Amino acid sequence: MTNRREALLLLSAAAAAAQNTPASPLRVAGARDLPKMVTDNWRFEVVEITVPPGAQSPAHFHPNPGFVVGYVLEGSYRFAIDDQPAQVLTAGQMFYEPPGAKHSTSGNGSTTKPARILAIVFGDKSQPLSRPA
Repeated sequence: MTNRREALLLLSAAAAAAQNTPASPLRVAGARDLPKMVTDNWRFEVVEITVPPGAQSPAHFHPNPGFVVGYVLEGSYRFAIDDQPAQVLTAGQMFYEPPGAKHSTSGNGSTTKPARILAIVFGDKSQPLSRPA
């Protein structure tokens, strides 16, 4: 393989093929075309976040250029980027934050149960993981 994009495409194709096999335990949780980018000096960080019931975080940005892919592991998660309306995602659903987007709503969708989120943040390694909006 000559680059990361080819590796991601190969993994996506393998997961899609496996999903079509009746006995397969794999499930594609989401897919999205990646933005055009050069990934020199980039890294990714995988962050597991436990959000207490009713908790919200202030609006923020992630590295730019960069993007975030997230997955709700447990509970419900209120999510919005830029001026889009907030949506509540539940366990098994994925979210995406494109380069330069403001993560305007981020918090637990429940006032009684915690939520767990897995976020993979891709970006220039000289930039902080998150900064206030």
